[in-house]
Amino acid sequence: MKSMLILVVVLASSMIGNSAFAAGRLEAKFSYPMSSDGRRSDTGRAVVVFSLRNTGDAPVAYSVAQLPVAESDGYLTNNVLRITDLNGEEAPYIGMFVSYSDRGKSTTRLLQAGEIRTATIDILKNYELHAGRIYNVELRFGAPYAEEPEGRISADSSPLRMKSGDAGSIKVRLDPNAEARKPNQASEYESKTPGAVCSSTQQSDFQAAKAVAFATAEEGVDALSSGFVYDWNEDYTDVVVTFPHNARFWRWFGPRVNPVDPDDPTTNDAQVDLGIAAIYARMSDDQSIPKPIVTAACDCTAEQESKHWIAYVIPTQHYVVHTCSSFYAAEMIPTGSPDSASKVGTLLHEVSHFSDSLWSGTSDIVDPVTQLGVRTYDGAISLAATDKPSAVRNATNFEFYLINYDDE
Repeated sequence: MKSMLILVVVLASSMIGNSAFAAGRLEAKFSYPMSSDGRRSDTGRAVVVFSLRNTGDAPVAYSVAQLPVAESDGYLTNNVLRITDLNGEEAPYIGMFVSYSDRGKSTTRLLQAGEIRTATIDILKNYELHAGRIYNVELRFGAPYAEEPEGRISADSSPLRMKSGDAGSIKVRLDPNAEARKPNQASEYESKTPGAVCSSTQQSDFQAAKAVAFATAEEGVDALSSGFVYDWNEDYTDVVVTFPHNARFWRWFGPRVNPVDPDDPTTNDAQVDLGIAAIYARMSDDQSIPKPIVTAACDCTAEQESKHWIAYVIPTQHYVVHTCSSFYAAEMIPTGSPDSASKVGTLLHEVSHFSDSLWSGTSDIVDPVTQLGVRTYDGAISLAATDKPSAVRNATNFEFYLINYDDE
């Protein structure tokens, strides 16, 4: 008899009441999934429902970049939840990361008065959980929204004059005998991709883009390595490592701390070093150290194509890049606007998301000021200048550093 997953959902005290926001305009909450007859339908399944409801009498705007957006089968498209056990250990994200062909487009959406939007989220499909543990589930970036007089607000408002909000949290407890999926097990996505085989033309285009992406990553490694300076200390007893001002590094990751501590892999700067080296190693076909080869799957659905997806990855599927038709229509590298969709930029961006023994990978960060996803050239520069810890984990910052659009 298969072990059952028992999901216990407890609403936090902040959820008691009619609204999660002081203004009473927007209600955001987690809840139990319910059957048509009004009974809980989550028994044995790690599934929660996230809902937004406009309780006011005028439209409000919010950004989908920091809220749960689930595919029809429960997969998230970004790591927007923070799931921690009682010891504060965060559960790794194993859902999807998506790149868009129109990434400069606003992620702001309108919610009309009285309108409700919901997303059903399968926690086990998106996060690595351990049987027998209790987890707290909350929004990673909060749920800010903008309230404007009707007629002045638009879906392209940017930046928004955001009001802070919180959806509270829920607790998830897995039965001690539950068989939670291990992060390296095949996900359902891997077993339901009948159209995953690319045409010969697509394969040829992908391999050409991969070769350019590898050369681009190799140049990035060389540029980073050349920035270090090695000198003896005053007593000639030890080597002091420094990294003088480097326009390219500072633009995308902020100033570097000097002197460099080569023995501390936990610093923000060390994450950049690890990340650039990991992207280079993943893009390489060299098998001196056995590892998967970066390959393409051509399996985007019609719905994903309609949302302007260009590619996506699942961090634990090493190293499959799921490509959409717009990937093959994109130019090789950006030649006009730096935000133009490109094959090489997309590959470097998506490959940075993988989590493996080389590096734990990047996320798609939300800017704490604008509340928008940091996917653009200007947004990545701003993030590096204002929030270095986020910049060194943001896929777009690594993409632009390696592309080196400014030829620095």
